[in-house]
Amino acid sequence: MEIFLNNESIQFELNGTETVKDVTATLFQWLEQGNGRIDSFFIDGEPLDEIFDRIKDEPYSKIKKIEITFTPAEWIRSVWMHENPKALLKEILDSLREKEEKIKMFSVDIQMSKPDEAYQNAADLIREIRTVLMILRRLQEENQISSDKKIDEKLTVSDYPTAVNEQLKKINCALAENDLIEAGDLFEYEILPLIDALRNSSIGKEI
Repeated sequence: MEIFLNNESIQFELNGTETVKDVTATLFQWLEQGNGRIDSFFIDGEPLDEIFDRIKDEPYSKIKKIEITFTPAEWIRSVWMHENPKALLKEILDSLREKEEKIKMFSVDIQMSKPDEAYQNAADLIREIRTVLMILRRLQEENQISSDKKIDEKLTVSDYPTAVNEQLKKINCALAENDLIEAGDLFEYEILPLIDALRNSSIGKEI
């Protein structure tokens, strides 16, 4: 069984657990110690709350993958307590623009034996992208933007997090498999266009 936390594979001790109910209880207890918010919890691609009653007593060995997104409390406060979320969004998008060339150099830096620099650039980008997604969520919940507002021809505000997280998941899988060229390509040809789409959308132009 694989466990992913915020799109990153983690090692987790499951001694004493036998059923799906045992595993989920252990994971929830561990996450609660982190002082934050569980945003989503999927088992083999399905939301936990939709399938829990059906599978809770089954052996956890049947599970292939658990995917959790979790936001630390400090991070939540920095976004949800900010007095002007649209100004914060502009700040993050401007920062991402400055990082574009660094991200495009990810594969080159790896090949030139600069892995520490490449990974730091990647980590910075991922953290800021997740902040963007959180700001969009706040703006929706406060009715400052509509969920069906268009970002580009294919994506609405509500679709955008899924599209971004799917690419982040692929990047983390590529890094886990040491396929650094693939990770670099995903950054340059998938993630950066998604960032540009938001920046060039009516949302980006309004802020």
